Amino acid sequence: MQAVYRIIDYKLKEYENSVRSDIESDSGFDLYQLKRRLGILRHENIFLSYIEEGVFKKLFDSYLRGEDLHKLVYTLDLYYPHHKELAEEGVLSETTIEIPFKHKRYEITDQKQFREIARTTVRQFLWVAFWLERRNFILNYASDIERNNKVLSPEIIEAIEKLRRKVPSYKEKGPVEKTENRLISLEPQYMSFYSKKMRQQRLSDVALILSQMKVVFKFMVSNNFLSEDYNNEKHLLDLFTEKKLSKKRPIKWMGSPNELKVFTNLIAETAISEAIKPRKPEKWEIVKHCFHVKLKGKEMGPIVNKTSISGSKPKKTDKVDEIQDTIDKIKEILS
Repeated sequence: MQAVYRIIDYKLKEYENSVRSDIESDSGFDLYQLKRRLGILRHENIFLSYIEEGVFKKLFDSYLRGEDLHKLVYTLDLYYPHHKELAEEGVLSETTIEIPFKHKRYEITDQKQFREIARTTVRQFLWVAFWLERRNFILNYASDIERNNKVLSPEIIEAIEKLRRKVPSYKEKGPVEKTENRLISLEPQYMSFYSKKMRQQRLSDVALILSQMKVVFKFMVSNNFLSEDYNNEKHLLDLFTEKKLSKKRPIKWMGSPNELKVFTNLIAETAISEAIKPRKPEKWEIVKHCFHVKLKGKEMGPIVNKTSISGSKPKKTDKVDEIQDTIDKIKEILS
């Protein structure tokens, strides 16, 4: 187990013991102390906002999956939103790349300062993660008291309900894994057509992968699968190289719902994506998350019901061969 996880587990065990010694006694439960603990957590909900975006969100997603956080904090890609700021501070150097279009590339120039930033990031994240685990423990502990038919005062029940209403989004997603008598909710690993190989290619030579995907994009536009705008072109690459595509940046699918269904199923039948696999029903949840479509009699918009794609019927006008050609072009990039 990594040092990060050992530290959190050790601190959480200390906290659990202190809570139990305050609240449990031979004569029953000290509900005043439970209410006090709940009140403290209710006033510290600012920590929830820390994991909603940016560096801490990426770290928290990795933490829930048990990945190597020390390795992640020394990865330049983690600090993507702050590249420009770090360049201004002299930690990174900025290079302008002209092909296939003008964009920036960053490299570490001050290794000592970058390592210090990474160490600080880990220390700050440790406190956030510990606080969230502490919050989960209190909620589960209070739930155990309820299940054991212990009488709680209306004030304590109200405090519990207020905390539950503020559970962050990751608590509502994915399966639940039981670890050492506590519950941790796991966010789905992917919300994209993520390809590890294409991701590696993007990190090693962004100019090359951009020019290759530009060919795929133009082919899809020429066959009316995608609309011709810069956002769609950029998001097509993100679809295969980011583990989670932002809902604010959906891909606008101009083809029929069944063509999108065929496109997804063909991706699943190849070794292109780690996220889209045959016989995995969550692939339609991913499609719903990543695409906007134009259904019959409606304007372009989000997919409200995933069965509108998974249950769509083929039409004579569907360009199945062209979709297969698209898949072949993507496979060529990875060969």
